[in-house]
Amino acid sequence: MLTVLVLTVAIVGTMTAFPNIMRSVSVSKARSLAVILANEKLETYKNVSYYKLQVTTPTVTDSRFGDEVSYDSRYYPPETILTGGI
Repeated sequence: MLTVLVLTVAIVGTMTAFPNIMRSVSVSKARSLAVILANEKLETYKNVSYYKLQVTTPTVTDSRFGDEVSYDSRYYPPETILTGGI
């Protein structure tokens, strides 16, 4: 009887851990994809001649992700990319 109780507690504990593990995996996947896409975009900017880059003084501030980030919205507007189901 005691063995069945111990096994039941162990199995229930393992089953409740799976949703947290799956959530952690999906967050890690989203962050990895974001880093890869940002690196690809930076590489495309590196291949552009310095004198062809367009920079303006009016900026927009975005605070949706914690700290405020200022960016040039005229020549380089934000992009929405859907990849990997994210």
